[in-house]
Amino acid sequence: QVGQLAAMVGVAAAGGSSQAAQAVGDGYAGAMNMAVMLPNSREMEYEADHIGLLLMAKAGYDPHAAIEFWQKMLKQSGGKGKSDFMSTHPTEAKRIDALRAMLPEAMRYYRPRDDGGSGSAGGNAGGKAAGSGPGGTPPVAR
Repeated sequence: QVGQLAAMVGVAAAGGSSQAAQAVGDGYAGAMNMAVMLPNSREMEYEADHIGLLLMAKAGYDPHAAIEFWQKMLKQSGGKGKSDFMSTHPTEAKRIDALRAMLPEAMRYYRPRDDGGSGSAGGNAGGKAAGSGPGGTPPVAR
């Protein structure tokens, strides 16, 4: 905002009209948005994806499901290779690539849930009945 104001004051001081000063200020703001804000927003999205992938793995949900989710989103969008140039979010394809790169780290934390759901369409990863203890027997209250 300081830079935008300085640009506007500079145009006004050079004898430009208030409309010219406003146009320069708007142009400056737009350029800063594209050069600084949008790329940082995309980086924050990648960071959120990374944290989410690790948390889902630690909670016992298969991290591969995140990739499957974004593949479905890509398919839903028509599979078009759109650009993220003017977007605060990475494209689905770039997100999928980034998640694939993060997957080895997430898999170090992944242990399938033992409560009847693995977090994927496959259901119970352990093959035991939901709520059962070792060997399929009901859990013992202590």
